Amino acid sequence: MELSDSARRLHHRLRGARIGPRVSIGRGTRIEADEIEIGAGARVGRDVRITADRVVVAADCHIGDGCRITAENLHLGYNCVLFPGVTVHTLGEARFGPHAKISRDAVLKAGRILTGTEFWMNRRAEIGGGGWRSGDGLFQAGDRCHIGRSSHVNTAEPVVLGDDTAIGMDCTLATHAHWQPADDGFLYAHGPVTLGSDVAIYSRSVISPGVRIADGGTVAAGSVVTKDVPERGLVGGVPARLLRIQERPASPAPLRTAALAAFARRRWPAAEVDTDDATCFRLRGTRPAVELLLEAGEVLHVRVAGPAGEHVCRFDFAKRVLSGEASEDSEALRGHLFSYGIRFRYEGYRRAPLRYEALVASGLED
Repeated sequence: MELSDSARRLHHRLRGARIGPRVSIGRGTRIEADEIEIGAGARVGRDVRITADRVVVAADCHIGDGCRITAENLHLGYNCVLFPGVTVHTLGEARFGPHAKISRDAVLKAGRILTGTEFWMNRRAEIGGGGWRSGDGLFQAGDRCHIGRSSHVNTAEPVVLGDDTAIGMDCTLATHAHWQPADDGFLYAHGPVTLGSDVAIYSRSVISPGVRIADGGTVAAGSVVTKDVPERGLVGGVPARLLRIQERPASPAPLRTAALAAFARRRWPAAEVDTDDATCFRLRGTRPAVELLLEAGEVLHVRVAGPAGEHVCRFDFAKRVLSGEASEDSEALRGHLFSYGIRFRYEGYRRAPLRYEALVASGLED
């Protein structure tokens, strides 16, 4: 059945909205609730808007062109398809953490797709490929992971990423590599691919089946990796070889203080900056008043005074933890540090939700 014309424009401001199986949701409907469950076989029409903290889409549902789902937790049942451009097929479930972004023309196909917070997948990237229906397929990513434009992650066997791991543009992660008959002596290669935390796979690289890249591993652009990569190892070439183990600096403080100084100069060019042994930043002449205080090069306190009161947050560089109250300035600083590869997990810190219009305006929808 199809919802009536009067219901199509209804805003559901409910604690929970449950839409039965095989229901057709008419074009332009707006649904808002804390939790939304859409029954099996339902058809969601063009330009439907669904907003909730948690959305569960059951098996065999169809999501129409221009449909937008905004949710902290999205569970897509088997064989759900999103249009336009983004396609999701699952043999199990798709769960995306908060602040996930799946760009235009992306394809997601796996037995299960499980991601942590801030999973970003750029335009024309694909998870799936040949053999993804094998029953062994799994794509699992930790927090703050990224897949670049036009990259392909094959999931005939599991692919697991740790936290803060990125795959660049036009890369391939293969869990099987064969075509010619193995019983006639041709190459037969298959196996799961595992990337640790803080791994970077740079553009146009290929990761072969069965490869494990340990924490902090780096793959130079255009490489073909056929062997495991050790912790903090930098590899490059065809086939890739170990170039060096990337050593930690004697002290991270100089880079951190330089990054903060660059941020202060860009954010408040007219303000006065006082420093004390390059660890303390006090800014004058900003509106609202802002203070940055870095203690021993490890913990940064950000205080923002405004009409609504003071916002205080804490960047713990050593533990990579961001806590306290979010503000426009703390978000700008978080983004600035991200450009240095310095990312934080959140403890009590709540970011504003991603907004489609803002992403489009900033060019980040790609």
